[in-house]
Amino acid sequence: MTRMLTKKTIKSFSSAKQANAVLEALAPETRSTHEKRARTTLTVKNSRLEITSIGSDATYVKASQDTYGKLVGYLQSLKH
Repeated sequence: MTRMLTKKTIKSFSSAKQANAVLEALAPETRSTHEKRARTTLTVKNSRLEITSIGSDATYVKASQDTYGKLVGYLQSLKH
C-alpha cells in the first residue's frame, strides 16, 4: 500500500472576494485529469486560500505546490 503525503500552503488576501476570484480562476486546473502523480485542491476560508496537494511522492507534491504557488502569486500581482 502506498503512503500518501500531504502538504498545505496558505495564501492571504486583503479580502475574501479576492481569494474567491483566484479560486475561480484556478478551479479548471484542479478539475483537469492531467494531474496523475499529485492531486491539488483549493479552498477559501475567509480571506485565505488554502492549497492542499496530496501524492505518493514528495517531489510531485512539492512540484504541485510550487506550480500553484506561482500561479497564485501571478494572479495576486495583477492590477484591475
